[in-house]
Amino acid sequence: MSNFFFQGSWGLGSHKNFEVVIPHRDGGLAHYWRDNAEPGCPWHGPIRFGRDDVQGVTVIESDYGPGNFELVAVRRDHKLDFYYRDNQPTPTWHGPFGIPLPREFGARGYPSLFQGTSGQGEHPDFSLVVPRTQGRLISLRRNNATLQWQAPTIFGRDAFAIGTSIAASPLGGPTIASCDMDDVICLHDSKLPPSLLAGSGGVHGGPSMLRTDYDSYEIIVPAIEEGKLVHFYGSDTGWQRFSFGRGNYLAASLIQSDYTSGDKDGNYHGNFEVVALRYDRQGFDFYWRNSLTFEWSEPQHVF
Repeated sequence: MSNFFFQGSWGLGSHKNFEVVIPHRDGGLAHYWRDNAEPGCPWHGPIRFGRDDVQGVTVIESDYGPGNFELVAVRRDHKLDFYYRDNQPTPTWHGPFGIPLPREFGARGYPSLFQGTSGQGEHPDFSLVVPRTQGRLISLRRNNATLQWQAPTIFGRDAFAIGTSIAASPLGGPTIASCDMDDVICLHDSKLPPSLLAGSGGVHGGPSMLRTDYDSYEIIVPAIEEGKLVHFYGSDTGWQRFSFGRGNYLAASLIQSDYTSGDKDGNYHGNFEVVALRYDRQGFDFYWRNSLTFEWSEPQHVF
């Protein structure tokens, strides 16, 4: 999943808006959006909301209402808050609503939220993965028939994770990427034991992973010393590594949008779009990758 950046169903043009929610440097949360119907596609915001001392955030558009936004924030006191935005008649953020955690389940870092396909009610359940302060990862599910969060479970290898991201797996269950304190990426699949991504050393921060229409996984994560972002792409049969950008970042969020440049074979894959959370917490940098040339743009600073 894209973590804190997505292209939703809102907007007046043929390309719907980009939506970003990040921690604000002065406290609370900041919602930005890019109006893809306006000439020049300007960014708007921030709309500030929420309580102070947020460390990491994940946001999605759900099937509630006319595309509600659903958000989970990790607080610096290791607790979790849930927010939602109903988009009619007037878009309004609601929350925070605390997510109960036992004492031994402190949360940290950069979480990942998604809405699956299973559940007992009209709306499929929400699932959340977040690093645990005591090591390994926490998995939580919200039963959307009762709106209650179920008891959390611990999984993953015995390491301290910084951030997580979730993508669909060809094996049927989700695949989860976590960036660990030992500066490598670990892949977790419900049907396989955890495994380290080959050649992923030297990365540190919140990752973002997608399963794209190239029939491969794509992962974007900050590099430690390069002042860049690292793009991994591949599958179980092998991985490639490519660096791009310029800047020091805490976390990255990747989408494949409905913008396309085509390719040499006449196919029309969606461009990749990336939001990178700046280390100085002064907004974010935006990048996009041309699907014809595979070239990444220069960063656009949004604050």
